[in-house]
Amino acid sequence: MTGKELEALLKRKIELEEMTKKLQSENDKLASKNQQFISKNKKLSSQNNKLKTKTEILKAAQVKHKKKSEAVKDGLEKVIFELQEKLELKETELNKLRKMLFGRKSEKLHKIYSNVLQLSLFEEESDSEVQNKPEQDSATVKVNSHKRRKKQTHLPDNLPVKEVRIVLSEEKKKCSTCEKPMEVIGDVTSEALEILPPKIVKIVYVRERYGCKNPKCSGVDGPQVKTAPVLPSILPKSKATESTFSYIISQKFLNAMPLYRISKDLKRYGVNIHRSTMARWVIKLAEACRGLYNLLKDEIRGGPLIHLDETKLQVLKEEGRKAEQLSYMWVMCGTLPGKEAVLYHYSPTRSGSVVKELIVDYSGSIMTDNYGGYNFLDDRQGIEHLKCWAHARRYFHVILENKKKSINTPTTGITEKFLQWIQSFYHLKKMMSEKEGARREVIKAKIKEEFKEYKSYLKDIQKRTPNTIALGKAINYNLKNLPGLEAALLYDDKVMDNNHAENLIRPFVVGRKNWLFSDSIAGAEATAILYSLSRTAMLHEINPFNYFHYIFKQIPLANTLEDLENLLPWNLKEKDINPKAREEKTIITI
Repeated sequence: MTGKELEALLKRKIELEEMTKKLQSENDKLASKNQQFISKNKKLSSQNNKLKTKTEILKAAQVKHKKKSEAVKDGLEKVIFELQEKLELKETELNKLRKMLFGRKSEKLHKIYSNVLQLSLFEEESDSEVQNKPEQDSATVKVNSHKRRKKQTHLPDNLPVKEVRIVLSEEKKKCSTCEKPMEVIGDVTSEALEILPPKIVKIVYVRERYGCKNPKCSGVDGPQVKTAPVLPSILPKSKATESTFSYIISQKFLNAMPLYRISKDLKRYGVNIHRSTMARWVIKLAEACRGLYNLLKDEIRGGPLIHLDETKLQVLKEEGRKAEQLSYMWVMCGTLPGKEAVLYHYSPTRSGSVVKELIVDYSGSIMTDNYGGYNFLDDRQGIEHLKCWAHARRYFHVILENKKKSINTPTTGITEKFLQWIQSFYHLKKMMSEKEGARREVIKAKIKEEFKEYKSYLKDIQKRTPNTIALGKAINYNLKNLPGLEAALLYDDKVMDNNHAENLIRPFVVGRKNWLFSDSIAGAEATAILYSLSRTAMLHEINPFNYFHYIFKQIPLANTLEDLENLLPWNLKEKDINPKAREEKTIITI
């Protein structure tokens, strides 16, 4: 190898070493950059993990927020629903109050819905009736002739008659042709009603005294003297007669006039009787009639069916109670044929103990509403507890009354169906009461079948109806009282509701609105006694004024239980106790 080649090799070696150093240096730089990339990668990986964690946290927060939002939404929907229910209830109450003030009170439906019950089932003729019936042309309808009845315009025959005869003067009696006096050939009669104000008379009782003028009859005490006795009176020391007492009681308990207004009314006719005096009379008269009141109570307990109801009464002076605390007037109606009666009973409480006191050991049927004080009757032996269908219907009727006519909702349709069903029950019950034997039993079986479907439908609708809305309350009321409603539906008589008691308690409510309260317990009891006698008299078509006028004269003479029983309204007749019609004649010459 030559020196040049060796020198070239060395030079090449040095270049290679320098290149190696450069490569090593670049490799170190790349290694350093790689390390930096690894470090950055670790940082990015760490940040990525943090972002993942934050993402998961955000997702969890999002899920939580979604659940919270749904809960809030559900809560708001519930609040809105409750507010809508409250609004509906308030509107119902408002409409109810408006109806009480301005609307009609009748709950009658004006048509029979044959799509609910096929009532024609019971009106079908038997085969024998069809065979024996003569054929008739379907195109011909025979209408029986009849006379149109004229309206009765004459006045009642039981009124006193005052005849006013209108005659011509002697001058006008002359014939316009021959100028001779004309003779009466007939009369032309017309009637008119005359009403006079109360006739007030002062009666002076003069009791004659008798003495013997024979000197031989004179004793140690002087001549013998006898005085005509005082006439028996129901209130011996009073300066009023039986007719005055009857007038005051009739005005207060029939015309609902407070005593102070009766006092003012009498003052206009020149008589000044203070209301406190009349109040004492009323209390004493009622106490004198207590025997008749007790007999009414016994007769009612002897009947097959009793109606019970109660209403509020305020009594100011009750021992241990505040004046504003409420007391109650109870009504017990008897339905014994020929001895129908009504009894009012005052009590400071509304508890079931009052019912026990009224019925004592009664055995039979009792019609009531859903008030809890009657619940013990369900388990009492010998009692068939009937529940009022009018109350059951009223819940549905109120719903229908409160719905706007232009809006038909599913609730409206369901309500109408229930009302149609109940109306059909009334129709079936009326048909059943008019039939006998096998026909009656067929209708009764049909009622049982339909009531079973009615009960099933109630339970089905209840599952889909909230308890808080009006329809839910109506359904729950019916379901709660199903046994009593069924008992009333199957009861042999046509009665299905407690309207009889409600109609008899209404006069007391009208009176209460005018005289507002009773001052004392004695006054409340007197009110109960006199309402009982007056309303029972009216049930037997006796004028209460005439009835009280008669019994006030007879009670002082009644010495036995039989004497009192003869004074009960069903043992009297209006024509026997009403003063006979008087006839007066007046002649007017024209």
